[in-house]
Amino acid sequence: MNHSIIRILKNPKYQKFLIFTCILSLIISFLIFKKVDHSLLTNDLNNLSLLLKNNHLNYFILHFLIITFLSLTSLIGLGIITIPLYLIFEEICIFYNIFSFISIYHLKGFIFSCFFNLLTKGIYLLLLFFILLKIVALTKIFLNNLSKSSKIKYPYSLTFKKIIFLILLIFLYDLFLYFFGSLILSKLIFILN
Repeated sequence: MNHSIIRILKNPKYQKFLIFTCILSLIISFLIFKKVDHSLLTNDLNNLSLLLKNNHLNYFILHFLIITFLSLTSLIGLGIITIPLYLIFEEICIFYNIFSFISIYHLKGFIFSCFFNLLTKGIYLLLLFFILLKIVALTKIFLNNLSKSSKIKYPYSLTFKKIIFLILLIFLYDLFLYFFGSLILSKLIFILN
């Protein structure tokens, strides 16, 4: 898995794509932040300590729907559209979150939002990235095996098991966040004081 990330990050094509999506997402999230009324969000952030005390971080249903949608679209060849769009959407959400915290807590808000996004999105996006890599690779090999010239038989069951394992890891991490996410963030609230 580590080799996959390193290989992709060293590829100039992917580097340009990531830089482009980050800049685009930064601009879009800033425009949204400036144009949209975020008084309710501001109120929530001002009462963050109370919200974390009374609520769990629950991503089970959301992540299930996202994984299902991206997996299906990847398998039918539409992943080339849905995956980049989803990546941009997640980047917009992260930047919007950062802008929101900065607007209230300034530098302290930036520091806290980095921990917040790392905890709530970091592991999830990393595991999702691996899942999509496996699905895209599986789809390519499947299409190659449909051609008469291909004589290579690929162990689909092994890759499928890896995908299931990665999905299970996401839901285990969601379970961890459900029970301990709010507690961890509550411990980090001192950064905002």
